[in-house]
Amino acid sequence: VSDADFHDFSQLRSTYFAAMYGGRDIAQRYASGILARLLQEDLPDATVLLGHDLNLQAVQSLLGIQWRCGPWAVNALPPLSGPLFTLSDDYVRVDYVCPGLSDTGPAAVLGEARFANGVSLMPRAEFDALLSSGIEKSCVNRSLADGDSVVYV
Repeated sequence: VSDADFHDFSQLRSTYFAAMYGGRDIAQRYASGILARLLQEDLPDATVLLGHDLNLQAVQSLLGIQWRCGPWAVNALPPLSGPLFTLSDDYVRVDYVCPGLSDTGPAAVLGEARFANGVSLMPRAEFDALLSSGIEKSCVNRSLADGDSVVYV
């Protein structure tokens, strides 16, 4: 498979996932728990939230994020990839992390991501409102993991 063929397949797959899983109702099913977790005030400084390509598509759809990373097509959902939110008290920055495909290059690549307004930096209050607007509360499963922590799935 040539690089061009691989890129075309990546674009086709991205388009398919957006059409099948990017609608608001289904996206809320797959992303509400993730969005709720990002809203938690006691979120540790470094938190990794794991999911599948359906979860990534849902987050992308509900938050209106667009990304481009490495050799992959725009908004592609390659394995081991995902949005990187850098949270501060005042702002949130979004980037995208994806695997590189070069034998000699880095294993992970930091790509670009933008919110719907075309910027990668958003005021924290605006980001929190955006998260809240995407959550369907009935799709957030709250279960006690160890008696102290609440796990959102």
